[in-house]
Amino acid sequence: QLGQLTMASSGDLQKLQADMNHLVLRTDELSRDVDFVWTGSTAVLVFIMQLGFGMLEAGSVKSINVQSILFKNLMDVAITAIGWWSFGYSVASSHGNSFSGGTEHVFLDPNEEWTDMFFLWVFAATSATIVSGAVSGRMRLYIYLLVSMCMSWILFPLFAHWVWATNGWLYKMGFIDFAGSGVVHLGGGVGALIGSSQVGPRIISAAYPSRFEKTTEKGIEIIIDRKPRGHNTTICFLGAFLLWFGWFGFNAGSTKGVSGGRRVVAATCLFSTGLFPVRILKTLQCNI
Repeated sequence: QLGQLTMASSGDLQKLQADMNHLVLRTDELSRDVDFVWTGSTAVLVFIMQLGFGMLEAGSVKSINVQSILFKNLMDVAITAIGWWSFGYSVASSHGNSFSGGTEHVFLDPNEEWTDMFFLWVFAATSATIVSGAVSGRMRLYIYLLVSMCMSWILFPLFAHWVWATNGWLYKMGFIDFAGSGVVHLGGGVGALIGSSQVGPRIISAAYPSRFEKTTEKGIEIIIDRKPRGHNTTICFLGAFLLWFGWFGFNAGSTKGVSGGRRVVAATCLFSTGLFPVRILKTLQCNI
């Protein structure tokens, strides 16, 4: 009887161990599923920012330039998607050397890395779209498409590899860019600065070569400001709110999941993004 009890206890322990292993595997699988849903959902929010960029830029230019600016924003997303799938993601990956990724993912299925590939794609599209607003109404379409290809196919993948890949040279130096302030916004901002410096300011009108015009009305001297202004403030307002809405996904989604305590970081990012107006007021107060 004692031998039978020992054998039964040993069998129960083995079954318990098997159940525990199955539970651990199931828990890991559920964690990956939850992280995928979180990352995918926040990436979609970042993608919605493209609509915000389009509305903000369209409302900020003359009505004659609306069609052009909207088409450029649409082509930004399409061009980035093609380049990112074909070789951009491979350049940004952790393969290769400290300067550039390898060719492991060129025209290939990234398997388990689809989520990361999609999330970084919307980042790349955002970086390229920043340039469109800076040169709106002053750059020919085919020239802008070449600039968009350069930004999304070459520059952004290299920047992403340097900063986020484990073998990137900036990553090895300890450089930290949590949500793309350097890779996305600084990279796109520098591109926008260079582009706007090359095309120059917006032309006011052939009839008014200077911005300010002096005139006299009923014996009173009046100075008219002919600075180019947007044609639709309502569209600008909606675009700005869509950008703010998308930034919740931009910042909080950079945790790439909510398991393992990352939910605390994500919640902090969500609330700090909501405090964006407070930061603007503090900046204005300091400037005043």
